[in-house]
Amino acid sequence: MILCIFGFPSNVSALQFEWAWQHPRESLAVRKAAASFKSLSGIANKIKLVYTMLTLPAWENLNLTINFFSTKYMKYTAGCPTLPQQKNVQFGSMDDLPCYMGSQILDQEEDFEEDEDCNEDELETNTMDISNREC
Repeated sequence: MILCIFGFPSNVSALQFEWAWQHPRESLAVRKAAASFKSLSGIANKIKLVYTMLTLPAWENLNLTINFFSTKYMKYTAGCPTLPQQKNVQFGSMDDLPCYMGSQILDQEEDFEEDEDCNEDELETNTMDISNREC
């Protein structure tokens, strides 16, 4: 996995973003922007597409965080559109990502274990990931 975007207001919003990223030529929100890409395959183009999508009206006002799991992929952000001010870019491991449980954010694994009312089936991640794979 190369990066993870989190902070979507709901699972539906995260899934809509993920679907649009996976099907940019079919997505009404993305197709016009995707038409400017020569190719939509490869890591560099996938990262550029994500950055482009985050500047589109459907997502530009969301307070999202882009977490890169390695700094070596940051070189692919060169030439990408500038992200809106409320977007954060950070580096960290999967273990550093917050865990969302309804409206409660759990930062520590032990917080999750101590919550007796916690049901793992209710756990919401509201994230979208880019894996290092050929598309």
